[in-house]
Amino acid sequence: MTKVIKFSSLAVLAVVLCGIYKTASIAMAASADYSRADWLTFYLIAPSEVKHAPLINDSTPIHFRAADGASPQIDEIEYARDTDENILSEYLRALGYRQEKDPVFGTRWSLQGTDKSAYIAATENSIRLTFTD
Repeated sequence: MTKVIKFSSLAVLAVVLCGIYKTASIAMAASADYSRADWLTFYLIAPSEVKHAPLINDSTPIHFRAADGASPQIDEIEYARDTDENILSEYLRALGYRQEKDPVFGTRWSLQGTDKSAYIAATENSIRLTFTD
């Protein structure tokens, strides 16, 4: 009986240690590409703006780049090319973002009283909703 308890204890300890390692490696990553289906990564590093974004599903690509020096943290959702940009604009308005002219990007969304910005950009293959902080 004691061998069974020892083996079970070691197995539980191994699972806990693997979980801690996986969690720490995600939380300290400089960058990550994931989707909502990667539930642990999604839960640990996706900000609320990404977690509650419209039209996001389990296969929607999400890109994360950690802040580095003067470079801001970047969270980007990559939608299909046929996504209605008006839905994304309405989402940003609902979050309190306001549209501004930007000399570099043309249009920028900013959240008053914070350093947060958002961008909606159409590329050849996708529509990207990008949050910077």
